[in-house]
Amino acid sequence: MLVEEDAELTGDIQKNLERELFHAVISRDLNDALIGLETIQYNLIVINIFTKGGNGIKAIAQIAEERPDIKIIATAADQEGMPAAALEAAKMSGAHAVLALPFQMFELTDAIIELIPEAAGED
Repeated sequence: MLVEEDAELTGDIQKNLERELFHAVISRDLNDALIGLETIQYNLIVINIFTKGGNGIKAIAQIAEERPDIKIIATAADQEGMPAAALEAAKMSGAHAVLALPFQMFELTDAIIELIPEAAGED
């Protein structure tokens, strides 16, 4: 799942993931992203912690607690000069990896493959 409210960035990430043969479900709202979390079989969630609809750090903590089987990559752009602190808070809340925005698409792909090695080369 990809949780990001920026439509252009979401489109770019989705195209990159599809090119790498990853299927992505998109949510542009944190609260919406958490609906059905207990039943939907996600392997990974890429979550921009500043996405509207809730507190990204709390959402990461909730996902980590309720679904420890799901890997989490937290992203954040510069928000009032604090992306590093926000990403560190995400890591402390349960994110397995963090990426500061903007990032290169290969960085996301590399992070996914590092967290889910069996995803590399899947058809």
